Amino acid sequence: MTAETKRLCLSLKGFEPFLSIGGFWSMKIKSCLTVFIATGLLLFLCPWRLGAFTVTVRDVVTGEEKADVSFGLVNGDSPDPYASAGVYLDVGHSAEANRSLYLFTDNRLLDSVVTGPGLLTPGIHPPLPFYFQQNNNVLSPPPLFNSSTENLWTPLLDASEPVFADDTVKNARALLLPGDEKRSIVYLGINVAPGDVGGDYRSHLVVEEFSNTNDADGPLVVHQEFHDLIYLRTVTPGFVATMTDDSSVVSATFCYRLNGHPVAPNWAMISGELKRDSGNEKRWIFTAEIDPLLITPDLLGPMDYKFIGVDADGNVGQSPEYHANMITENESADRPLSEAGGVFSVALGDPRLPGIALDLPSGGVVSAGLMQMGIDRVDTLVPLNGNYPFRLFNFSPEGVRFLTPAMVHVPYSDNNPRDNVLDGTSIPVSDLRVFWFDGYAWRLVGGVLDSVNRRIKFSTTHLGSFGLFQYAGSLTAEDVRPKERVLTPNGDNKNDEAVFSALDPLVGAFTIEIVDIRGVVVRELSNVNVWNGRNDNGEVVESGTYIYHVTGQGLTVTGMIAVAR
Repeated sequence: MTAETKRLCLSLKGFEPFLSIGGFWSMKIKSCLTVFIATGLLLFLCPWRLGAFTVTVRDVVTGEEKADVSFGLVNGDSPDPYASAGVYLDVGHSAEANRSLYLFTDNRLLDSVVTGPGLLTPGIHPPLPFYFQQNNNVLSPPPLFNSSTENLWTPLLDASEPVFADDTVKNARALLLPGDEKRSIVYLGINVAPGDVGGDYRSHLVVEEFSNTNDADGPLVVHQEFHDLIYLRTVTPGFVATMTDDSSVVSATFCYRLNGHPVAPNWAMISGELKRDSGNEKRWIFTAEIDPLLITPDLLGPMDYKFIGVDADGNVGQSPEYHANMITENESADRPLSEAGGVFSVALGDPRLPGIALDLPSGGVVSAGLMQMGIDRVDTLVPLNGNYPFRLFNFSPEGVRFLTPAMVHVPYSDNNPRDNVLDGTSIPVSDLRVFWFDGYAWRLVGGVLDSVNRRIKFSTTHLGSFGLFQYAGSLTAEDVRPKERVLTPNGDNKNDEAVFSALDPLVGAFTIEIVDIRGVVVRELSNVNVWNGRNDNGEVVESGTYIYHVTGQGLTVTGMIAVAR
């Protein structure tokens, strides 16, 4: 059995000329606060708590909390190249018994070929010796660090040194001893030998709590849950979980059952791939894939799955049991719409990849309702210029309109993103455009390529059917003109609005002016590609003929449209 450890990690980096601070939590095992040192030398820190111990930076004179550690100006050519920080670390120990705190560096965690104790530089200059002195109480005046007092300070031990594994050495050089108030006051210092300063210095400072009680907990298993998966027979679905443990994760299993009709009583198990996270030595990434040939049509439907991890001591950790729904083309996943808006998504083929998503701003709909998201067979609707779409996305019901545009993301298939070519074709993904089917014909919407996530994003003010087609041409006036020639804005969802579908604010800014026959501007739209037959006061305009002026995205387009009340 291994003892439990918890760490507070402080990454120190040197660069000119200013200080920067950042930090993040990493599950239950480790919390890391990124610290930067400038050649000057500036070090980091701000109050931080992990588990049962705390670390606070305080001014050596006033005791006030500080957000950085300054060594002042350090000159490598100075006859006395010693510097102590103008602050100290106020370390609060756990009140629990059988716990010890250690202070050391772990420069193995640096992204560098150089390792060892001290502040390191990848250049030709040697490391800068890094020291600390601990006391049970605050000293006034603070302890001096110079050639005559150097023997009273302790060089920080580094985890890369062979002696680090020797408990006797570690207890002598790294153990923090609490006083009556369960505190350790830690002063920091550096020694810059003449002529040795130069370059970018880094170190990874660690405050570690060590428990002498045995660790009986298994790995902490975390997974980003999904609720619906559209099954594609040509795509291998994969499932990922992270497993964090104080010792090591030695095995992992993905368990699933495709219930179909009746419910299958037994779990199928996959060992998958388990590898250590390069950015966190306490975390492992587990990936499992299901052979799509094993997923027969009768097994589609509700899906249960979970992850199990085992550490080096035989302790077992398990995720919750997740429940998803596996559907096919021409089936849809239900998502509730409300005035609160939100991001609605459905996994497509592989849950590891970004799927279909619709991001609706708050207040985007007037009342609550149910939206269906999915894909249809590409030959469900009429072709465009003799070609069916590469993929056909369905957002229904058709009559739903948004008060503010929603952002939609639709994925395309490119399993080799380096070639930027649509799978199974020679078509560059940069030629892909979104078209909307208005019930009669396809209209250009456009969209913006997101090659990182392999999706096209576009904005829309309505639900409907959207297809991915090749379109390598430039935007034309005919693309912009609305197909509606006469509006009857009576709320029956038939010819209630004119849609300038090819104008997408994601592509560039545009304006649409609606002018009556007297030359009076009755409506001005900015980055909104729908006119609903109303003026700027929200009133339905009088019956008659109106002129629209479109400006933006490299075009100026003028045309006429009639309104019949």
